[in-house]
Amino acid sequence: MKPFNREKFLAGEPAVTRDGRKVIDWHYFKDRESDNRLVYITTERIDANFVNDRGFYGTVSESKHDLFMEEKEVELWIK
Repeated sequence: MKPFNREKFLAGEPAVTRDGRKVIDWHYFKDRESDNRLVYITTERIDANFVNDRGFYGTVSESKHDLFMEEKEVELWIK
């Protein structure tokens, strides 16, 4: 899994959660106190979570809500 990159995500690159749910909608709230106010919704159910640069905000250990950049599938054809 590729590490979550907030700048790339905000620029339009797709992201998924640790358990494979694709992020389909999001909103980024920037305020004076924090820049960790990215709220997202996934494909399989509605989730709204605050995240930091690693993923799910407020956890020290791994969480199924952690975000990762979506890996692009590449097809290779050999002749």
